[in-house]
Amino acid sequence: MPGFVYHQNAAVDCQHSGRIKVNSPGQVRVKVGGQLVNTSLFQNEVTGCSHPDGPCARIQWRHLSTRIKCYGQPVLLYASPLGLANGVTEGPAPVPPQGQGVQPRVLGL
Repeated sequence: MPGFVYHQNAAVDCQHSGRIKVNSPGQVRVKVGGQLVNTSLFQNEVTGCSHPDGPCARIQWRHLSTRIKCYGQPVLLYASPLGLANGVTEGPAPVPPQGQGVQPRVLGL
């Protein structure tokens, strides 16, 4: 399934008002729109989640490129520049993250 390449500073939130913070994109050279591309090795955390049963901890990405690799690792893809991501938050109430600032130019498979 095609998708937009997900970069390090894209605005992605959990559905409980928490912000996904990418601690490491998994590589340090390949960029899209001036931002580092996230690979399957990316490390993230959710900050500011307000779920009453406990906060979301991080997201587990499920939409990986089958054709585009960065240093041997698949890049992360986002189905739409605005909308729900192809992943799920890890925490007491797993939900897909919501994207608001994913770049709309580079598509991958």
